[in-house]
Amino acid sequence: MIQANFAAVGVQVDVSNADWGSFYPSLLKPDWDMDLNRWTWSDPSVMSQLFRSPGHRKLLPPNPAIDASLDGADAALDPAKRMAFVSEAQRSILEDRLVLPILTDWPITVTQKTLQGYRLDYLGYLYAGDLKTTA
Repeated sequence: MIQANFAAVGVQVDVSNADWGSFYPSLLKPDWDMDLNRWTWSDPSVMSQLFRSPGHRKLLPPNPAIDASLDGADAALDPAKRMAFVSEAQRSILEDRLVLPILTDWPITVTQKTLQGYRLDYLGYLYAGDLKTTA
């Protein structure tokens, strides 16, 4: 599907799969034209790892505006201020970095009244160590 869609606009795509241990070291080499990856985390701090200069691949040019927004988002304790920094960073990233977000898959946790012993970790993921149900 990816190859066919890109071929329709004149772009040749070689698709391959690899385990992370083999793939990530090759991703750090500067000879990539494009990469398609799924980066997801329930907290926007993942953007700092990917887009703060020089980026996870150590290849991004410096961008003080992006770096300042990401630093602000990582340091802000007030949720509204933090989201303002996140929005600012996202706008700057889309304007400056060659990034095309395809989707966001935010986790959603739903429970029933009969479920006891669950709790969420600091990122909002379900910690299901001591679950039990009641009638």
